[in-house]
Amino acid sequence: MRPRIFVLDDNPVFGKLIAANLGAAGEFKVERFEDPNAFLDAAAVNLPDAVFTDLNMPDMDGIEVTRRLREQSPHLPIFHRIC
Repeated sequence: MRPRIFVLDDNPVFGKLIAANLGAAGEFKVERFEDPNAFLDAAAVNLPDAVFTDLNMPDMDGIEVTRRLREQSPHLPIFHRIC
């Protein structure tokens, strides 16, 4: 079974680019989200193996998303996009 990676970015261009590059490797199952609440709902149902998240988002920033994910899984690999 391929590892699942969730990509969260409110900018569809960056989110699609990150997801496409990860998916092109063929080793990962990638799910992309633009809304932090939908992302957290999906993670609560089935936690991914790793996460890529934007830090700067209007409704909920990546730091808050990271905090909430760490409550569920303290050792989940989380990578941040800061540009």
